Amino acid sequence: MSNSKFGRFSYGGDSFIMCLSSSIKYDDMCAKICLKFKNLKVGQYVLKYSLTDLPNCRLDSDEDIAVMMEIFEVLNSRFINIQIFDVGSSSAIFIMPSTVVMSATVKPATVSIEAPFDDGDVSGDDFNCEDDSNMTLGNFVSDKMKRKYMSSEWNDYIFRIGQFFTGGAVEFRDKLCKYAVKNGFQFRYMKNDKSRITAKHKRLGSNIVSTIISDKVRANPLVKTRDIMDYLKQDYGFEVAYHTTYRGKDAANRSLHGDEGIGYGYLPWYLEAVKRTNPGSRCVLDTQDGCFRRLFIAYGVSLHGFQYCPPILFVDGTFIKNKYKGMLLGACAKTGNKDIFPYAFAIVDAESKENWRWFFEQLAIILVSDHRNIVFMTDRGSGLLDGIKAVFPSSPHSYYIKHLKDNLYGRLSKKLPASYRDTLVSSFAACAYARTQEKFDEAMQKLRSDGKGVVEDFLKELKPENYAFAYFPGKRYGAMSNSQVESYNNMIKDERCMPLPQLLEGVRVHTMDLFTRRRLSSSNWGNVLCPKMEKKLLKRLQIGRNWRVRQSSQDVFEVFTETCNVMVNLAGCECSCRHWEFRCFPCAHAVQVMNKANLLAYDYIEDYWKTTFYKKTYELPICPVPNLDRLNILSFGDSALQPPKTRRPPGRPRSRRIRSFGEQCKEITCSRCHTLGHHNSRTCINPI
Repeated sequence: MSNSKFGRFSYGGDSFIMCLSSSIKYDDMCAKICLKFKNLKVGQYVLKYSLTDLPNCRLDSDEDIAVMMEIFEVLNSRFINIQIFDVGSSSAIFIMPSTVVMSATVKPATVSIEAPFDDGDVSGDDFNCEDDSNMTLGNFVSDKMKRKYMSSEWNDYIFRIGQFFTGGAVEFRDKLCKYAVKNGFQFRYMKNDKSRITAKHKRLGSNIVSTIISDKVRANPLVKTRDIMDYLKQDYGFEVAYHTTYRGKDAANRSLHGDEGIGYGYLPWYLEAVKRTNPGSRCVLDTQDGCFRRLFIAYGVSLHGFQYCPPILFVDGTFIKNKYKGMLLGACAKTGNKDIFPYAFAIVDAESKENWRWFFEQLAIILVSDHRNIVFMTDRGSGLLDGIKAVFPSSPHSYYIKHLKDNLYGRLSKKLPASYRDTLVSSFAACAYARTQEKFDEAMQKLRSDGKGVVEDFLKELKPENYAFAYFPGKRYGAMSNSQVESYNNMIKDERCMPLPQLLEGVRVHTMDLFTRRRLSSSNWGNVLCPKMEKKLLKRLQIGRNWRVRQSSQDVFEVFTETCNVMVNLAGCECSCRHWEFRCFPCAHAVQVMNKANLLAYDYIEDYWKTTFYKKTYELPICPVPNLDRLNILSFGDSALQPPKTRRPPGRPRSRRIRSFGEQCKEITCSRCHTLGHHNSRTCINPI
């Protein structure tokens, strides 16, 4: 220690003393300084000491430290005063708003800035920018603003000659762009290769935006461009153009998820991984000439869980909104608690008859072990009609009543009064919900009478067994609409915008999370019935407390209500109101009979509505699909699966589905003007 020197390091109003030996390194000194002053970071400050004739001697390297130690050894001084300055107050490089050129030599893993020099002779033509990949918006950051933006640290990215960039050319280019934005000047690359980079004015654009918002896009791939613009303005102080932000978001998505076309090469591996990690799953990949055509996925746990759901499948398709488009065909069921249950899905190029038939053929393979009479609920798409008729000719098939009502409303002439059209649609719904054939015939006669021939063409195409409860050959379990499949489409609406590999994985993760949440929540259920059905049973018990019940035989009873008398047959699970048969759940009349006869209502309720079946539905989990063993797609070469051969149609892609014939928009109440209409507070223009 006798030969050691002591350095007094001062920053702001604070100081500390460090022992300095001849062997101390510059990096070690900087590390100790950062430990003492927590707000300092390596590279964001400079060190200076003073001599009699040289008041501002800088310390930037091990050689500078060695020279300083030799000087103070000659001066026979044991204390050295070293001042710490922020980069902004003592930076050796100045980048003026006028035109400059920055030259950098690239070395392995490092970039050293040699020097800036004036380039006042550059012509105005050099500033014409055809590409916005590195464009800024000019000097829009005011020094007088008191707000601390997240871009404040960009001003310290480049601060001295000889600065090294550990990330090499990539890091240098990124920091140079951000440094230029923060200091309000423009540049462009004059020479840009692996050995040397020469930059001249230009502006910030989509490439820089993509690096700024990469974390935000990773957290929410569907973040809106307008929201990103607000984020850049609020947190960075940047007024970025819409098209620049849009391209930046697209570039961020590509960097995170890769090229959509290359992702198709992973599909064979992914489907095999799903079958390996989730035994019993059926995964089918159909290709044509080495290109993707369609695929089908049904998880083994879904096949197992469907055995404990009512035997009814809701089938529909929804469009995919990624680069290569296509359709997602799905089949869903409903559980004993009226929840949606994803069963199987397929990705096809279009909603054609051939693809629908292929989808139903795959369903037939996985349903071969299910000996129940499966009911299908669909709209009246031609592909659906032909597919079910060809593959499931003996299965009951019902149309969604909502689609039929919309179709009827759309076929009626717009010259007819709206109230008249609404009356005809209501009369048609009365036919569909009629409990008996006599009631159906009566309602149909009224519909034809009111319609005066305008509904004949519509009714000619419909068979009563495909929509009317009174003629339906199977059990409906109360289902008349497509709410289940619409809920499924809404559940995966975000995934439908992603590239196909991310779409498939997103659907799996979403379904896995859904199964887990319902399995955990149902573990605490203590009632015999599922919560929704238990609540419905108690409600029906309260409805007819004042009804009189009389017994005719061992299983036959008569119930006297305020408006009518009905007959209940407990042995046949029937009631003359037909509500028991329609819902496959005891009606209020039957519940009063069971209560009067001191019978347990649970004995007359199907197992599908009970907690035991619900728990068995979700007893098996969907397993993760690790991708650590996935091969690099480049190793496949030309044998890798190629994307489908599609041509993007002209014009801007649609972001909203085309409404079906006659479909009406639901009116909502605006929170701004509090009126009922088709606008919200954002689009409201009404005076208030």
